[in-house]
Amino acid sequence: MNFIKHGIEMWSVNEGEQRMDNHLDKLMNYIRFWQANGESQKMSARVKTRLNQMMDGKFTGGVAPFGYKLIKSGEINKKGK
Repeated sequence: MNFIKHGIEMWSVNEGEQRMDNHLDKLMNYIRFWQANGESQKMSARVKTRLNQMMDGKFTGGVAPFGYKLIKSGEINKKGK
């Protein structure tokens, strides 16, 4: 579906109006979408890593869940805790 034909405008908080009037506009939007996709893949990899750590029984930080208490294992994280 072509948004422009239906009078729909696309706006971004950071870049303003997303136009598709000419080849340069389309190229710039393609680059932005490609970059956003890359960031999404990086974040996905980080989340998967953390989930795997949690499955291995490693605590990833924060307050212990209700009913649990923290027991020192001798491991030190990047923050020295």
